[in-house]
Amino acid sequence: MGLKIIVCIKSVIINAPAGKSRRSVENCVLNPFDRPALELALNLREENGGNVTILSMGPDASESALLEAMAMGADKAVLLNDPALAGSDTLATSKALCAALATLGTFDLLLFGTRTADSDTGQVGPQTAVGLNLPLVTGARSVNVQKDRLFVTRRLDGMVEEFEATLPAALTIHPKAVKARDIELGGIESA
Repeated sequence: MGLKIIVCIKSVIINAPAGKSRRSVENCVLNPFDRPALELALNLREENGGNVTILSMGPDASESALLEAMAMGADKAVLLNDPALAGSDTLATSKALCAALATLGTFDLLLFGTRTADSDTGQVGPQTAVGLNLPLVTGARSVNVQKDRLFVTRRLDGMVEEFEATLPAALTIHPKAVKARDIELGGIESA
């Protein structure tokens, strides 16, 4: 059966012009801080079996980030898209993600990047974990799953910290935890 992993990602604008900008396929990419979270999910799936689902909230232009995640190897992608969500702050975003996660069914692991390249707050992952009442470790550097237990290591302020939690759990993944794989042509075609 394996692990059911959900990775929350965001499509971010690259080279945003001054003033108000609109997201489009041409100016959006997968948030670079989400790539290590996705890579870790793919590695855990390879080690433990299971599946990786991508969840993102945003406008239609966010589909390009979902396609990139699918090309990397994710099994399924879900876009939470509603004009009422436009301009959401981190709390509204985390509440919307909690509602979407409730419809996706049970999962073992919920992963986030540490922050986003556009707003740099790092709040959505922790707020979502709190909203779902999940154990949370931020800035995870290494992750090991054994049955229903999660073992996580992080480095913070020059110290190494080790955590153990039961599943389901949530993590934010440090940008240097793993190097994201390159996307192969076959992955692009199948996505």
